[in-house]
Amino acid sequence: MAEHERQKRYVSPARREALRICAGMLVRLVDVVEGCHRLTLLRRAAGVDEWDRDFAVFAEMSEEFDRLGAWEGRRYWSEEELAKAVPDGREIAARARAMTERGCHSVVRRVVAEAEG
Repeated sequence: MAEHERQKRYVSPARREALRICAGMLVRLVDVVEGCHRLTLLRRAAGVDEWDRDFAVFAEMSEEFDRLGAWEGRRYWSEEELAKAVPDGREIAARARAMTERGCHSVVRRVVAEAEG
């Protein structure tokens, strides 16, 4: 086996999915509302500690979106639906993007570093 092949480490499918979601959120291919929900659900499968700073932000935002939807009987929102249904929905989504940007960059760095060994 070549040296470069031995150095690559196994990265779990859940961590690869977290990387894909975070990278997508950074370039706005993944909706911030959906991304926060999906990352919150992936946390345990990815082996991320409950108190992980990056994932805690995603979970906090996911809970906030759920609270906004509770009075509408909604469990999940999209960023577009949030903007239409909730006063200041666009501002809430923009704040969520700003609050999660650092975490997204961090998750991308961590998973890439893990893969590179």
